[in-house]
This record gives sequence, structure tokens and C-alpha cells, in this order.
Amino acid sequence: ELLAFLFLKTFDPCQKTSDFKEMMRKSRTTAGLIELVSGLYDNAIMSMRIGSMATGKALHCPMGGTLPSVNGKGAGKALRMRACEVALERGFN
Repeated sequence: ELLAFLFLKTFDPCQKTSDFKEMMRKSRTTAGLIELVSGLYDNAIMSMRIGSMATGKALHCPMGGTLPSVNGKGAGKALRMRACEVALERGFN
């Protein structure tokens, strides 16, 4: 049984992002989430490895999740930790 999932892709700073303004206009919930995540990125930008992003050595996690039955049991965290280990093994920063 699949308990958790995580999608990773190489971070591409030149990739066109979604039209966030349109998404925010359509849903107040989405607007709040976008504002929250944008604020987190703004606060963390100084600690990010910008050089890694520009050279293709950074990964981005666009989506992940766990089954409600395993929420709070560490499955998502374990999956993310393993993803970091595998990324380092494969040359990502």
C-alpha cells in the first residue's frame, strides 16, 4: 500500500511558472496558500544556494503527501529525509 509520495524535479530558474494572479483570483484558499509559501521563500532566500539553482544542482519538490491514516507518524518526514540523501548521492546540493 502506498502511504506517502513525493515528486522531485531539477529546479529550473528559467522555467515559466504558473499564472499565480489568475489562480489567486479564482480561489481565496489558493490565494492564502500562495501568499504563505511566497512569504516563506522570501524569508529563506538568503540561505538558499542560488549558485546551485543556476547550475542545475538544486531539486524542487512541487508536490508530496501522505494518507490521512499515517499523518503525524513521520512517514512524510522520512520520505523527505531519504529524498535529500538520494539527491546528495546523485550530485545535487
